[in-house]
Amino acid sequence: MPELPEVETVVRQIRPKTLGRQILSVRKASASMADCPFGTFRKHLPGQTIERLDRHGKWMFFRLSDGNTLVIHLGMTGRLGIAHHGEPPAKHTHLRLDLGVEEELRFSDPRRFGELCLYDSSTMHERFGPHRLGPDSTTITPKAWETAIRKSRRPIKAILLDQRAVAGLGNIYVDEILFDGQVAPARLGVTITTEEAKRLHRSMRLVLGRALKHQGTSIRDYVTGQGVPGDFQRYLRVYGRANQPCKNCSAPIELTRTVVSGRATHWCPICQTMEVAPTESLSANR
Repeated sequence: MPELPEVETVVRQIRPKTLGRQILSVRKASASMADCPFGTFRKHLPGQTIERLDRHGKWMFFRLSDGNTLVIHLGMTGRLGIAHHGEPPAKHTHLRLDLGVEEELRFSDPRRFGELCLYDSSTMHERFGPHRLGPDSTTITPKAWETAIRKSRRPIKAILLDQRAVAGLGNIYVDEILFDGQVAPARLGVTITTEEAKRLHRSMRLVLGRALKHQGTSIRDYVTGQGVPGDFQRYLRVYGRANQPCKNCSAPIELTRTVVSGRATHWCPICQTMEVAPTESLSANR
């Protein structure tokens, strides 16, 4: 599933091509997504100008001139990009927005786990307010990050995957962040010390920054807004490397599916500690 670096890469690439552009018409190339019927787009989108394009977590928000917001989530296999009118639409293209000058914004999603819908301001708050979506991973403060982690008795990996706690992280980058921060994925949040939380926050900023530099990770379906794969898969240190030697200590990377609802978790049992640091009391965590 595309995570924050992949979605941010798409946003950065299509923002210059969409801001200030008026949607002239709406077309579909296959059946509508389940979230919104095609008639909703056909009725409300033509004539609207895209005034802003924002991202929060894994969500993209196209702010329109009538106050409504077109919301897109790439799900597992979604792709969003600019195409010329003459290019045949890819299979499973669900929406085509004519932006003039022979260009369209196209959204495709073979597996249909993504979301494509139009919301007014009141529904936006209900659906994407802070009670539903936590702080973005790129802007969360070290203190808010520490609070989100240390108040929970869940495994640290489950906390970081919870979009209500912190938005934007998924399986790939949580594994990479925990490895860089030297914390085992099964450690409970309440056992994480202040120093460890600070270290994990630094690791999060470092890993996401590197992934953005390489335009994200392409393992299966993800391509950028320009239709090319990302490159960060070449630099993954644990994810997808089960039984291969750890790049720090040479011990084999382990793969387990018991930490979070059967999801694959890659980690190094030597570099990532399950032990609580003895130098800091945990009483303040509870």
